[in-house]
Amino acid sequence: MAGKKNIKNKVQDLLFKAYDHPNDKKALELADEVLTLDPENPEALMIKADRIDNDNDDEKMQLIMRAINEINKGTRQDEDYDLLSYALKQRLAFIYFSLKEYDKVFTITRELMKIDPDEMAIVDLYGMTRNLHYRTLIELRKWSEILSDSMRDEIHDAAWAYSRLIAAFVLSSRDNYENNRACARMFCEALRIAPEVPFYLLGYYDEPDDNDSESLEAFNFALMFCDVMDISDEFLTWFSKGTMLFGIFTNRFGREYDHIIDAIDALGGYDEYETLSKIMLESDDEAVLEMLASKGFPLR
Repeated sequence: MAGKKNIKNKVQDLLFKAYDHPNDKKALELADEVLTLDPENPEALMIKADRIDNDNDDEKMQLIMRAINEINKGTRQDEDYDLLSYALKQRLAFIYFSLKEYDKVFTITRELMKIDPDEMAIVDLYGMTRNLHYRTLIELRKWSEILSDSMRDEIHDAAWAYSRLIAAFVLSSRDNYENNRACARMFCEALRIAPEVPFYLLGYYDEPDDNDSESLEAFNFALMFCDVMDISDEFLTWFSKGTMLFGIFTNRFGREYDHIIDAIDALGGYDEYETLSKIMLESDDEAVLEMLASKGFPLR
């Protein structure tokens, strides 16, 4: 009995060191040491999946599936594996996403989205799941489902805002005045929720410092969503024009001001710029967004 307790304590100590170790090679050695003591330890398997070469999706998947299968056996009754199971399934979904197996991603994220994040204290993990879920809906071109999901969704974050904006734009008619004004309002709402995201999406901002957590969150979100800018040339033009208008009147471009004005003109937005410049000077985000929304800018 004492021997089993000693092994368990040693396993926990090794896992603790492996989780926090800055060196991938050493972390893998520690995880392997755990697996010599506990051959199917799901935490050690997950650590290995996290630390091996990022391009090795097959091995990552095998390790994660082994860990999930071990948890599903239900033989480790003395451990609370709900959080670990969630984290493993999320990792599996990201692997499927990289393999472009979007239907499998959708199945997993739909399951994970049903879990109340407050009950499991997994808000950070839940946020990543939401990003992946909405991003997958975009890849599957489930525009109506994005809008219906967003109507029921009580969490209004960047994934919610930018996904429903894209879906509404794709489904709306260029000639429908009310739909276009609705898209402009959604654009302003997305900027209100995550104002730096468009500047990272369009490459106006460089990668932020690791210590700037808010900017880093916007940057990481933009990395996941950057490909959606290719949905259509019309969307890219419209979104770019709106971002430039917002950036100019909130003084986000600094010395690039003249270049941005030329770019807006090239995108057909000079009249919008001229209209705004007659009624407002540089201002804070909220004032500019209110003015954009009231004018129905950006125009299609």
